[in-house]
Amino acid sequence: MDRRRGAADPAGYVLVALVGRSRVRLRDHTPAQATAGTALGAAVAGPVFLGLVRRRG
Repeated sequence: MDRRRGAADPAGYVLVALVGRSRVRLRDHTPAQATAGTALGAAVAGPVFLGLVRRRG
């Protein structure tokens, strides 16, 4: 079954938020580091995702 999703899957947002919160709560990172990591991850993953979708399509 081919189920197409938009670029923004709500479950992904929840997972990212939970992982970021756990990293801060465990005192492995500061809130600023967790936020910067999330932003950097989105900046890298976005173009990679779009490139893969365009290549496939």
